[in-house]
Amino acid sequence: MQNKIILIVGLILITAAAVALAFGGARWLSSLGNEETTEIPAASIPAVTLAPSAAKSGGDVASQRKQIEAQNPDGPWSHDLMVATSVDGTAFSGSKTFVEHAGVPSVTYDAQGQLVAVFQWFPDDDAAWDKVAVVFSDDEGKTWTEPRSIVMKGLPEGYQRPFDPTVTLAKDGMLHLFFTSSADKQGPNQMTQIYAATSNDGVTYDFKGLSLTIDGHRLFDCAALLFGDMWHLTTPLTPDLGAYHAVSTDGIAFTRTDDIEVPGWNWGGNLVGLGDSSMRFYGTESMHRGIWWSESTDGKTWSDPTPTGLSGADPGIVKLENGTYLIIYVK
Repeated sequence: MQNKIILIVGLILITAAAVALAFGGARWLSSLGNEETTEIPAASIPAVTLAPSAAKSGGDVASQRKQIEAQNPDGPWSHDLMVATSVDGTAFSGSKTFVEHAGVPSVTYDAQGQLVAVFQWFPDDDAAWDKVAVVFSDDEGKTWTEPRSIVMKGLPEGYQRPFDPTVTLAKDGMLHLFFTSSADKQGPNQMTQIYAATSNDGVTYDFKGLSLTIDGHRLFDCAALLFGDMWHLTTPLTPDLGAYHAVSTDGIAFTRTDDIEVPGWNWGGNLVGLGDSSMRFYGTESMHRGIWWSESTDGKTWSDPTPTGLSGADPGIVKLENGTYLIIYVK
């Protein structure tokens, strides 16, 4: 009888965790084998951390991954990335599948003029599942390489695997990758923070350290851009209240400035520069108003949000050499 009660309670806990991981709800960082979960509201795509014992055994990883997927068929692994284009960045067309079973995309140019896109990937491959992956295009987004997992060198022992990747180009030609992680991946009250890494090839990154932390607040799903001589970084306030805003001169360590207060809009997305004059932020669909954008000349004052009519989440966007726009987003 006692075993039966334990089994029932266990099933209830697993089911509750599965529901919480559903796309469009809160972000949950879960660890099987740990009965507690941590809720971070208003983010669009969850990251999942398998129990550390599973990392040592491929069979355990496969078992846990399949259990997570089966209990939550609407998780991020069941959603695909889409790609579309626009002549002016306001109305998009030609949507088609970009990568299956993936989320949280970001795209930029590298120093060689290639497009580089990163995202969280959930392939049928235990070694790559829920890892940051990268693809490249040398023909302005017409064709892309096959996804491959990035390599993160120097990540401290015990840190949560990187997720929520954002990639952008520095003036010295290095790619800067910003991502969410935590020094205590098993803690039920872990405080996720934003970290930075750099790369000269888009595949292998050197961990550089902490970019932004705010006492008592979980940070996630950042956007970053070098605009003029100043780096700007945003990360969503919750729930849908706007964004934290921070600046940096080196693109590694950021200092918090005044928050961006735009209530009712989800600031899970990415920044793109429009030459030297202004930048835009493209954000997650809010209240069925579609992916939206807002423009700024200084990162402090932003225009009223303008919906694009494109339905989706976590858009990554780049302005192509011919002046048109390419957007990658979660279906």
